[in-house]
Amino acid sequence: CPKYIRRNSRVMLLGLIALLWAGIAALVQYTAQSLNLIPIETAQFLIPFALVPLLTTILIGGRAGLAAGMWTSLVIALYWDRSLSVFITGMVATTVASHSTRRVRTRTKVVKLSLVVGLAQIICLLGVTLLDWDSPDVMCVVHRATASLVGGLLSAVIALLILPLFESVFAITTDITLLEFSDLGHPLLQRLALEAPGTYHHSLVVANLAQAAAEAIEANSLEARVCSYFHDIGKLTKPNFFAENIHMQQNPH
Repeated sequence: CPKYIRRNSRVMLLGLIALLWAGIAALVQYTAQSLNLIPIETAQFLIPFALVPLLTTILIGGRAGLAAGMWTSLVIALYWDRSLSVFITGMVATTVASHSTRRVRTRTKVVKLSLVVGLAQIICLLGVTLLDWDSPDVMCVVHRATASLVGGLLSAVIALLILPLFESVFAITTDITLLEFSDLGHPLLQRLALEAPGTYHHSLVVANLAQAAAEAIEANSLEARVCSYFHDIGKLTKPNFFAENIHMQQNPH
């Protein structure tokens, strides 16, 4: 997808997301090694592996999320003493997150997906543990599994906190924001319903047609519906000058 790297703003966005994640991962490692608050064997699974693919997929797209997640997985594996388990865990989290996050429209779903990523990391953890079962430690496995779930939730929390900032700075409208605009209780749509009821009804009909058409060609149906709601909002300036709002009144033309 060369279009992603032809825009400097998108490259800067990817860089900022990667740097943010690298800083969090480094903080987790520092906490584990220097402060001895978390065992080093457990801390590596506490890293929010899903943060990069979650943010990138929501803001740019699934392919960008997959590519960015692969890069960060490799970087953190090298940073964490070339750990194969860290790399595999990061790749599993990236694949699940970038695939599942497409067309995410609610913040609740982001949290649910983070739990799915955490469960996928636990399955990966069990597989890695079975490969090295010479000295089994059940509690260590339990601690790592718990850390995987916490890491998944941490990814969702951080993503939801900084997502509005990235949307505003880089002028990106995500499906989550579009869903908020689709609320018919929006003040502007309420004005349209009261001051130009004919145009309001027309906009609802156009929204249904646009959504059906978008779904047929696998385009973003939510974006088509929301844009249809607001496409005639300019008629609020002089609503009686448009045929659908004249009704039985005298035609101003």
